[in-house]
Amino acid sequence: MNILAVNLTEWIDRWSIAEISIATVFIILFILVLVLWLFGKLSEAEQKHAAHAAASSAKTQPIQEDSAEDLAAVAMALYLYQNDAHDTESGVLTLSHEDSHWHSQLNPRI
Repeated sequence: MNILAVNLTEWIDRWSIAEISIATVFIILFILVLVLWLFGKLSEAEQKHAAHAAASSAKTQPIQEDSAEDLAAVAMALYLYQNDAHDTESGVLTLSHEDSHWHSQLNPRI
């Protein structure tokens, strides 16, 4: 029956510590959510600004023509890709054992 004999002040102290702990956790979570929300808003604003800047710069700059070398490289890459012009591997790994001077020193035969 010692459990029931605890002072009222001890129970108040224990409950106040528990309430302070829970309140601290919720305050930290609220601050974390607020910071993440602010970063999201800043990121959205930055993306809108970058998209607007890219759209305005695309209007003012003339389109560059591709050089003949660039077009030849793209054409060759497409040709090689479409005609499967690459090495075909057998998928078999062949290991051969050759005795060397180092091998004979490390593994002497008895």
